[in-house]
Amino acid sequence: MAEKTEEEAPFQGLHALLDVIRDLVDRPRWSWRKPQEGEYRGDRPLPILSLIGTAPGDVPGALALRLNQPERDKIAHVVVNASKPPAGATGSLLPLLDEVHQLLEWDNKGTGGRLRFQHYRLASWLTRQTIEPADGRDARAASLAVLRTWYEKDRPRTMAGEEGGLPWWARLLVVVGGPLPFWLWRHRWPIVGRVPRWFMRQPFMVPLHSTTFVGFAERLTTDRRGTEDPEQIKKVLVHAFLRDLRLAYRPRGLRPRRWRRTAYVVLVLDNVTDQGWELLRLVNDVRNEKGDLDPLLVVARSDAPPSWKSPRGIPLVRDVQSVVDRWYRMLPTLRQRQEGEARFVFARLPDPTDEPSDADREAWPKIRSLPPRAPAWLARRGVALAVTALLVAVPVLAASAWAVHRWAADCLPSPSSGAVAVWDGGLGQCVGYSDNSDLVFGSDRRLRLAQLAVFEQNAIARDLHEANRERPLVSIVYFSGLTHPEADPGTDHSVAEELEGLLIRQQQHNRKEQTEPLLRVVVANGGNTMAAAARIVRDLLEPLLRDDPTVLGVIGMDRTVPETETAIALLGHLGTAVVSMVLTGERLDEVSPLYFQLPPGNRVQARAVVEYAHGTSRQLTVYHPPADDAYIGTLVEETTAAVRERAPALAERPPVGWERSPDEVDVRCGRGEIAFYAGREDQFAAFLNRVVSLCGREESPTVVGDDSVIRFVAQQQSRDQYELNGLPVSWVDMGGRVVAAGRSCREAGRPETNRNEQSLVAFCDGYNRLYRVSDTNPPAANDYARELANTPGPPWPGQGIGLSYDAAGLFIAAVRRNQQRPGHGREYLPHRAAIAQELVERSPFDGATGEISFRDSRTGAQRKLMIARIEDIGDATAVPRCEFVYGDGRAEPCPG
Repeated sequence: MAEKTEEEAPFQGLHALLDVIRDLVDRPRWSWRKPQEGEYRGDRPLPILSLIGTAPGDVPGALALRLNQPERDKIAHVVVNASKPPAGATGSLLPLLDEVHQLLEWDNKGTGGRLRFQHYRLASWLTRQTIEPADGRDARAASLAVLRTWYEKDRPRTMAGEEGGLPWWARLLVVVGGPLPFWLWRHRWPIVGRVPRWFMRQPFMVPLHSTTFVGFAERLTTDRRGTEDPEQIKKVLVHAFLRDLRLAYRPRGLRPRRWRRTAYVVLVLDNVTDQGWELLRLVNDVRNEKGDLDPLLVVARSDAPPSWKSPRGIPLVRDVQSVVDRWYRMLPTLRQRQEGEARFVFARLPDPTDEPSDADREAWPKIRSLPPRAPAWLARRGVALAVTALLVAVPVLAASAWAVHRWAADCLPSPSSGAVAVWDGGLGQCVGYSDNSDLVFGSDRRLRLAQLAVFEQNAIARDLHEANRERPLVSIVYFSGLTHPEADPGTDHSVAEELEGLLIRQQQHNRKEQTEPLLRVVVANGGNTMAAAARIVRDLLEPLLRDDPTVLGVIGMDRTVPETETAIALLGHLGTAVVSMVLTGERLDEVSPLYFQLPPGNRVQARAVVEYAHGTSRQLTVYHPPADDAYIGTLVEETTAAVRERAPALAERPPVGWERSPDEVDVRCGRGEIAFYAGREDQFAAFLNRVVSLCGREESPTVVGDDSVIRFVAQQQSRDQYELNGLPVSWVDMGGRVVAAGRSCREAGRPETNRNEQSLVAFCDGYNRLYRVSDTNPPAANDYARELANTPGPPWPGQGIGLSYDAAGLFIAAVRRNQQRPGHGREYLPHRAAIAQELVERSPFDGATGEISFRDSRTGAQRKLMIARIEDIGDATAVPRCEFVYGDGRAEPCPG
């Protein structure tokens, strides 16, 4: 047995402590297999392991000895005596963190090479600078001079091409670009200016209070930070330090060094005092507030716990494994509660009188070194170069096909920070999100021009917000399916109508003379039938919601399919409210506690149709395609149940379904029959053709389509069929009050019904303005007005326009109410969770489509439905009339 040195004296629980440290240091392997409960794929959260008390020997020294073996390819680590003042820390806000950073940056023997700290070095350097205007120049010139000094000093590191360095073409730009590179850097251009870009997107010190990075940098300097919260500045420093570590550990591109990092960075702090506990508390708070994983494992030892931690109840170090296991189980709950010590794991070192076990005595001799795990063979030196050479040919050959598809679909990567394009090979469509004209979805001209008009209003909203920070910027994501196969007529005009409702709301609020909140709309495309919806939330919207606090919710959601339900659940996990204007599937409120629905669900729709049949003394038959999604399935079930409740006045008939086409069904003919179509809009035209071919126009039943049929009605291209001319069609409309406003709403700017309802009057005024070309309008608004004048379509406002108008209005009203609560400053920044709560608590919202309240139901159960009827579905100029209104479980009069 090897002789134990004094610093390696055993103590009770030593073997458990070393086992835990060895396990935590090991970075989990990445696996294609879905992780089981308690497992991690990729990185995992790391605790701040805090040992309280004294133990025989020098535990940190013995641990450092083993971390230093072998000489090369060792675990990156730092051992610091926290009770000694760091050398050269004059003027530093966090001198201990400065010392840790310097030791890590100087040590180049860890796996994966030297660590670089571009973000932290800049932040720490700024906190020691003073802005001193000279020679009559203004403060901004002095600030630029200070930043230029840093940029020139940092250029050699940037050019090094190591961890955090620039790609070759960006380094070439730095060399030959003269003053251009510095201009691009401080203006946060992608790649070149990624460090300033990150500072303006991270959450601490509220970067949006500064219009430029130069202004934000000034707030960190010694003579300008007097009005800032010192703790926020320290959090910026800690966050920047952890950001640099994350970048070094994030596999990206052809950089095998990052894949070689198979062990986490270890920070060992001995003799921790108040200064050390402050730093660890800041690490805890930053991890809690951001939620990002970082590769820093802290092992701290102190004679006594911090002042804010009671010494009672701290478990012994011999039980540290079970304590760590429990911490991993409880961490999600602790983080949600924002617990002050959520990231700490405390363990008490034993008394000197506690006898160590045999395993404790053998612990140090058995572990003579703590080497990192060997990296994957592809990441090993030499192997990566050979494999890379073989793989280069594959993307080169595939690049041409990739470029052709994306170019044809206008889906090339965008340099804009507000647009992300992703080509979905399975769909053959461009999906993603955008808030500007760099990325526009779909091929239909009207749909594209509608997006451009919305994006134009986004730019106006941003400019007005910059000019007056007291007007909060309200951003909402409109999430729908904006692309479809070319052979499919799709629902382009129906989607365009929903964008029109948002555009009306933007034009009413984004005015210079107003004091109301400003509205920005991010358009997200989930692809045909929302097939990519879950992927868009996971890969694109989650980072957007994390980085952009002005995004307060999501509206739209297109249709009730499993992909949409998954997307709603994911958004709920992200704490984001979803307000649907179109979904009517049952029990969607169980998917997310932050789900809200404007139209009532299928149960109310089914009862409305059944009461309509009963009130008109006609018999009802349900016709439907395969019930392979929640929308069709629940609608058929609820209608069948509602008919059963009305028996024997209504005959109980089994629903009539088809497998591939409506041509497979027999239709009951006669004026005393109602054929209720419970399906999607894409087969409604075929169903109507089947009705006409079997019954003729004279003996056709009354055809009532479900709420999805409004998309067919809005798409004149689908209605323009010779066989459908002269055929009357009814449908369930969710925005009855807006639809009943009629032709004069568009042509004169005033409703034909409910003329005293101010919300409807304001809506019709805005709807009328959409069709006007004016010198006072911005260019994209006039382009859209001209397109509407030349596009055949309903001469009345559809339900989609009214419901999207009201959905946006709900968020603005919620922000307005929240802003009026006590405690908010002049530059008010709405909080996503608070606004979601306001949606529930606020008094009923007077919308254009009627009163909206979520106090009693989040699924619109109290809202009214209207059965609308067009006498000739083939006539583009025909205006619907109200046949029947259903609300609160009974029939009501039509709007008058």
